[in-house]
Parts: sequence; structure tokens; C-alpha cells
Amino acid sequence: MNNLNDKISRELLDKVALSDTNTPSNEIPKELLDKVALSDMDATFELGNILFRRKDYHLARLCFFIVSEHGNGNKEAKLLLDEINCLFASHLIDDKTEKREQTVKEPAKEEK
Repeated sequence: MNNLNDKISRELLDKVALSDTNTPSNEIPKELLDKVALSDMDATFELGNILFRRKDYHLARLCFFIVSEHGNGNKEAKLLLDEINCLFASHLIDDKTEKREQTVKEPAKEEK
């Protein structure tokens, strides 16, 4: 693998580690992350599927993009990438969706 793939894989792993979806109750197997770190495209595709099922669309999209661009012509990755891109394009999800869902609204304070 070239340096670009290695850099993308490292950045992806950093984002997964910081993701709210990677809690102890639904932790991603270390073996899978180790394979992704070695630029294993099958493992990257599997990670994308896990993230997609968890509705972590931003990270899933990154996984599917990596596989579709640098994998062995994985057509399923391209289809899933297109599906996520359609969700973004139709504004069913956006950059702020996840943050809005995680934000707890405080009740309005009444003035006396």
C-alpha cells in the first residue's frame, strides 16, 4: 500500500477511536482495527458495514470510499457509498444530524 492509503487508514482509526458509537458495549473488535491499520480492504469494508449499521454514516462513508477507490473493485462498497451519498444529498442526514441527536435540550427558564 502507498503512503496515502496508510495515512487515510490511520486517520480513519483515529476517528473511530473518538467516535461516540465505539463504547464498551458495542466496541469494534481490536483484530478488525488492526487489519484496517494494515490497509486490509476486506477489513475496511467490514468496518464500514459495522459503522453503517450503527448509523455512523460519516465514518461508514469514509470506509466505503477507501474500499471503492483502493480496493479490488468492490461493487458493494460503491453501492453503499452511493446510498450514503444519496442520504446526504436528500438531506435525510447531514453534518449536524448526529450532533443534534446527541444534544440534550435544556428546558427554557421562565422569567419572573
